[in-house]
Order: sequence, then structure tokens, then C-alpha cells
Amino acid sequence: QNFVLERESITIKKNSMEKLTIKANPKSEGVIENAVLCLIENNPIPYRFGVNVIGSLPHIELSETEIDFGKLLLNEKNPAKKAFKIKNTSTIPIDWKLVEQEPLAQNFKVYPNSGSLKPNASQQVSVSFSSGEPIELENVFKIISCDKLSIVKSEPIEVTLRAEAYDLKINIDQEVDFGQVKVVEPASKFIKLENEGKYNVAYKFNIPKPLQKFFEITPLEGELEGSFVADAGKKGKKAPPPKKKKGEPEAPEGNIEIKFNTNKVIFFKN
Repeated sequence: QNFVLERESITIKKNSMEKLTIKANPKSEGVIENAVLCLIENNPIPYRFGVNVIGSLPHIELSETEIDFGKLLLNEKNPAKKAFKIKNTSTIPIDWKLVEQEPLAQNFKVYPNSGSLKPNASQQVSVSFSSGEPIELENVFKIISCDKLSIVKSEPIEVTLRAEAYDLKINIDQEVDFGQVKVVEPASKFIKLENEGKYNVAYKFNIPKPLQKFFEITPLEGELEGSFVADAGKKGKKAPPPKKKKGEPEAPEGNIEIKFNTNKVIFFKN
């Protein structure tokens, strides 16, 4: 029954009043209507009182169910931040809270982790990520809601968090000594610039203006491939080393060429 009368008969004394309590216990969602018929002794005309109730269950919607921070450098000054919204789509006030299937990694912070929402109201939830060491993470938590009396709970909604922190590992020769070079005779030296990190890294050399007439660097900028090729899938695979062609001369020890040329006698260290 959707409606229950506290009592089905009442005796009212002369010049007095009595109260009738009607309890609503809707069995389904939506508008439910009914009526109470009041029959008075020795009065052939019944009185009809309409009653109605809106049956509702706690429902929420999330603007995002997957929060992916992507790839982030280690030890960033400020944590990476993202957010999603929780909306109460039911017609009753609700309480919500975060439920962890397994403890979230300390790298993730979720705030707030509980709250209350009026009908059609929304609340923003912030998620942050930071790491001081290389790591790949995927965590899952659930958001559940219930009515204010905690009688009925909604179906939990899963939220997935993903993030990866990586480090730049670049090795470069720190010193280039051309020794004695004849005037007007260009000299070349090769240095090694190596990427020992996981992902590709772009680089660019900046030659101070006073030195630009003496030095030329080739290539001046470019990209070094990481140890995992980009399209190798989630797990990745090691990038194969370049193959030497038949008859091709031995490659220089370095991959960056520095040319020096001058038309006068000079000595400097920079």
C-alpha cells in the first residue's frame, strides 16, 4: 500500500477536533494519487480528501567517470589537478560519499570525499596527483548516495583514476676540446646526446651571440627517441637500434656535430 491510515474510525465529541495521520510509503517512482473517503454516521454524503505523493529514489550523475592525468614529469612544483561534478538528479535531498574498494595510492588526493545535495544541486570534487618517483597508477573508487535517513542507497558509480610520472634522463658530453686549429681551416667534433628516458624528448641548442660566428651545431634542434616507441601499445616495447647499411662508413661516436672556424688567431674557453 502506498498510503496507510493511522486509524480507520474516529469518534469526535461535540465541539471538539481529532487528528487523522496518513503515512505515505510509495512503492514506485513518480506521482502517486489516491483519496480518503470519510463516512459520517447518519450523513449520506461522504467527504473525499485527495492525497498524493511523489515517489523518489536517490540518483546521482557524474560529469566524469575516468580521470586521466596522462604523463607528467617528476617533482613538479604544483600537483596536477582535475575535477568532476556530482549532481543530484532525484527529487529528494541526498547524502553522498566516496567508497574505496582498495586504499587509494597516496599520490592521489580526492576532496571532498562526502557531502549533501539538495534536489538538482551539484558539487565539484577535486582530484590531484603528484609523485617524486617514476610510477604508473590506476585506482578505482565508488560514489554512492542515499536518502537523508539512509534507508535507500543508490547503485554505486565507479570512478577510475590514471596517472604516470616519468623522469627526464638526458646524457650529454660536458666538454669539447678542439685543441689547436689552423686559421681558416674548419674543424669538427662530435658529442653524444642520449635519451635514457622512456619517452621522446625534444632538444634545442642555444649558442651565445658572441660565439655564433665561430661555431655551428648540427642539428641545432631535434627529438631523441625514448626507450619505448609511442605506438607500441600500453605495455610498450623497446625501440630497435638503427641498422648499418652495407658499405656505409662508420658513424661518428657522437650524434651532434660542432664545427669551429675562424679567420684570426684566438684562444678562448666558454
